[in-house]
Amino acid sequence: MLVSVMVLSAIGLVICLYGFYIEQQLKINQAYKAACDLSEIASCTKTFLSPWGKIMGVSNIRIGILFYIVMFILGVMGQTCLAFMGAVGACAGSVFLAYILYAKVKTFCLICTSIYVVNALLLWATYDCLEGIL
Repeated sequence: MLVSVMVLSAIGLVICLYGFYIEQQLKINQAYKAACDLSEIASCTKTFLSPWGKIMGVSNIRIGILFYIVMFILGVMGQTCLAFMGAVGACAGSVFLAYILYAKVKTFCLICTSIYVVNALLLWATYDCLEGIL
């Protein structure tokens, strides 16, 4: 059992669930102001409503929810190498989405940035998988 992967996955899941809550509130009321909407340049809502808030019509937040559930299960099963591969993919996606967020959308998203940090920590927590390979 990989406790660090399970804890980090739970943290990522909670962050994504809050993002999902915001998305649902925005569907009901586009004027909804989330707690993470700090200013015009620091806004989760602006990020979620941007064209980059979805991949092939699926919300990035929903993808994150699924990812963290899978990572939690991998942690329970002790699958370090599979978790490491997932973390590598998540970090690659985080780098791409961070570029989009800061260069294209031109905003700071507290939820997004928190997810990037969780993904980096998941990579660090599963890095020992390479010891058996190298």
